[in-house]
Amino acid sequence: MLCKKTGKNRGITYIEIMIAVAIITFVTMVFARMFLIHNLSVTSSKFHTLASNYAAHRMEEIKSSPYVSITTNTFTSGSDLLGGTKEFTSDINIVEIKEGLKEVEVIVRWEETGENRSLRIVSFIADY
Repeated sequence: MLCKKTGKNRGITYIEIMIAVAIITFVTMVFARMFLIHNLSVTSSKFHTLASNYAAHRMEEIKSSPYVSITTNTFTSGSDLLGGTKEFTSDINIVEIKEGLKEVEVIVRWEETGENRSLRIVSFIADY
């Protein structure tokens, strides 16, 4: 600190150093936490997008089949690896609503951060 009367510079004190280190540590921890939350969010978004694309693909496979070959049933596929090492499974439920109209439901399941996640899409197929 500068003395007002003499103008001598005695340097900085240990308390000032400790306060500066504490402020820098706090700011660094805040940014590290923000990066961690951002990384988890991006990873979760990636898996959700992969699951959505997988469900849409499974739905398009069914919709491209002739109406008479689509049987009312429940199907479960084996695990498919998407996005490197992530396993996704799909369940397909086909229910006949009325004559000439079937409801197709595709459910995709995966595990993320120790929790089971799922995505569900539904479409209707008509015989006309």
